[in-house]
Amino acid sequence: MELNHNPDLLWYVLGYGLIMVVLGIKFSRRITSSDDFIVAGRALGSLVLIGTLLATFTGSGAITGGANSFGFLYG
Repeated sequence: MELNHNPDLLWYVLGYGLIMVVLGIKFSRRITSSDDFIVAGRALGSLVLIGTLLATFTGSGAITGGANSFGFLYG
């Protein structure tokens, strides 16, 4: 597979970055304290909270091996 120079792709990446910065600035104005930042203003629903915890546990288990890895079981 040959890698070709595609300037259109650069515009998509820059546009995405700009959108992320604008959204970050917009939503950062809602945060009033560090406690508000840590608990997300207590505005997360159960589904979002469960998804976040599931992704955290899955990601950490994949990286460190977790309790089901052969390294953990057999040392």
